[in-house]
Amino acid sequence: MSMIRLVSAVAATAIVFAAGLASAAPNAIPSSPPVGTSGWAVVNASGRVLSGANVVRTRHLDTGSYTVEFNSDVSQCAYSGTIAGGVKNPFPGSIVVASRQHDGAKVHVATFGNNSNQRVDYKFHLIVQC
Repeated sequence: MSMIRLVSAVAATAIVFAAGLASAAPNAIPSSPPVGTSGWAVVNASGRVLSGANVVRTRHLDTGSYTVEFNSDVSQCAYSGTIAGGVKNPFPGSIVVASRQHDGAKVHVATFGNNSNQRVDYKFHLIVQC
């Protein structure tokens, strides 16, 4: 076997092996949700939707704890939340957003007071991008 054929055979084997590893990767990115499942919501401190897209409903679960439900599964999407500050208090606190276990259409939102671990009710903006 010539040196060129040997190198070509080794290279082809390496490519096939690498492709097999990539397809069997345990941390592979899941398939994307259908286009059009993105949404957004502006929610007041009491949990009422002021404006939004693809939002079915919201719930104010407890102080600083909300659920925003969308019209499709958004569990594999990216979430971003922002507290709506004001002129006198532009940075009122912090926000955490996460998918709801066992219900892919819902996103959990938690809002906290500035420099504290106490949950506080705040108006917020939520964007879901798939």
